Amino acid sequence: MNIRVPMFIVMASLCIIAMANADEGETLFHIQCIGCHHFGSHAVGPDLCGLAGRKAGTATGYSYSRAMQDYSVRWNKDSLEYYLESPMTIVPGTKMGIIGFDDKHDREALANYVIERSRSRECL
Repeated sequence: MNIRVPMFIVMASLCIIAMANADEGETLFHIQCIGCHHFGSHAVGPDLCGLAGRKAGTATGYSYSRAMQDYSVRWNKDSLEYYLESPMTIVPGTKMGIIGFDDKHDREALANYVIERSRSRECL
């Protein structure tokens, strides 16, 4: 049997899934990350505004570890998700002293939220 689904239904479904994922990411951020990271100012960790597309270890005014300064990556959803799995293993010597996120779904949700919010109006 061949079932045809109108494209607008498919697109609407994908948008709903993305919104749910972003909500999960925001929740994870407020539980796990907000103690060290903010959008709009440095805290224990660097300001996350403008993170999308920025080379690791280069936010102006933040004192990064040599290890993070030498980490040659530009932040995007994929690179952030990879890093969040085990920051201290992926960048030995990083100041980010968390074990990481084992659950791939949690990493995806958190990376999506952080990257999208880093591009938001509050960060312009």
